[in-house]
Amino acid sequence: MSKQRMDLATVDLNTGDVKDGVFVYCPKKQHSLFSREGFVMMSQLRSDMLANSDLGLIDFRVLMKLIAILDMDNLIAINQTELANEMGLKRPNFSRSIKKLLSEEIIIEGAKLGQHKSYRLNAYYGWKGSTENHANALEADPIPLSDRMKQSGIESVIDGGKKSK
Repeated sequence: MSKQRMDLATVDLNTGDVKDGVFVYCPKKQHSLFSREGFVMMSQLRSDMLANSDLGLIDFRVLMKLIAILDMDNLIAINQTELANEMGLKRPNFSRSIKKLLSEEIIIEGAKLGQHKSYRLNAYYGWKGSTENHANALEADPIPLSDRMKQSGIESVIDGGKKSK
């Protein structure tokens, strides 16, 4: 097979002038269908752990609501009374679920924003934001992933998250 040299150029469609140089194709950025509605990346392993946990129905509903209002870099700024009312829950039940999610380290308490508390979704469960910020959040975690895996009885993420015996 002989190699043929290919000369490429760009043509100005308005003037017909041939422009020397290299043509670079840059397609328009493709947006996910979710981009209009919001998108959160979730860990399948952690989702499985949640499915097998002792969280109750109200705890799951509250968690799903928190994920639904999740802001960039996993920030959750909430007014518990308003969210409880919106969900048709009594404020004490909502608060109890928040405490349960905190105790299970599914959410982490954040700074107070005005009169309201803020939380963050644990970066090991899910993430909303850039992959670089996600890596930084995992790196900043005081408990390394390997220790968390040992605590959970997981041998290796590479092995599909198999449980150790």
